Amino acid sequence: MIARVATAALIFGLAARAEAQPDVQISSRLALGGGAEFAQTEDADPGALFELALRAEALFGDAIADRARIGPAIDVRAANFRSIELAGGAMALLPIGSDFGITLMAGAGYALRDPYEPMQDRHGAIALATLALAYRPYDHFDVYGHGVSLYASGRAAFARWESWEAVIGVEVDLEFVVWSPIAFVITAVSGRDPGE
Repeated sequence: MIARVATAALIFGLAARAEAQPDVQISSRLALGGGAEFAQTEDADPGALFELALRAEALFGDAIADRARIGPAIDVRAANFRSIELAGGAMALLPIGSDFGITLMAGAGYALRDPYEPMQDRHGAIALATLALAYRPYDHFDVYGHGVSLYASGRAAFARWESWEAVIGVEVDLEFVVWSPIAFVITAVSGRDPGE
């Protein structure tokens, strides 16, 4: 009897442990947004801002859907096609149910910016925070998790050029904007399934 109870406890313990095994979900998205830049110089008016960015992260957590996750993230951005900015940091995913979640990314990095009057040297350190309402379903069969989201982002520039920015926009999974059109063309031209 004791052997049966011990065996059952061991089986249930291993099953519970297997259910909560940690894993990683990787995602990458193209972000398009618009907003304003507020320079901290005298008589500076807010300037319109367009951003095009690539964002990616590896989120760690339990191998089940709708669980909180955290991990490293990167953000590569061009603003008004006059800058290239690279930042790294951390992202947290807080599930709200039905494969939706709230994500928060905080990071820091460096911006290379085109000079223009009145400030010729605009390169320098940046800090950013991005809050998003995201559709982020858990991929039970692979490490790549698709993502689509609406986001709001704030960014501050330091060093010689001091400013802050506010941007809102949409992020769309890179697989949707890159691989899906390629698969469509392959299918249309060859008449075959691109997965074969």
